[in-house]
Amino acid sequence: MAVPGPCWFAAPRAGDIVWCRFPQRELSGPGPKPRTALVVRVGESNGHPVAEVAYGTSQKVDSLYAGEFAITPDDGAAFAASG
Repeated sequence: MAVPGPCWFAAPRAGDIVWCRFPQRELSGPGPKPRTALVVRVGESNGHPVAEVAYGTSQKVDSLYAGEFAITPDDGAAFAASG
């Protein structure tokens, strides 16, 4: 992997929960509000580190649909491991 530039945080690992500025339809770049995301995979592209993430939310986690899950403080070790 190429040497990354300066950073303030440790590189993410698969399974980490991170903040991400997801693009929005009206904007050509990152959205204005950071949102939670689950790191699915990390690697590199053209010598630069990249992370594949899945969009997340902290809202309405009391009614989940098929394929959705919530990691809450009640989940103990899973919540702690998520960072």
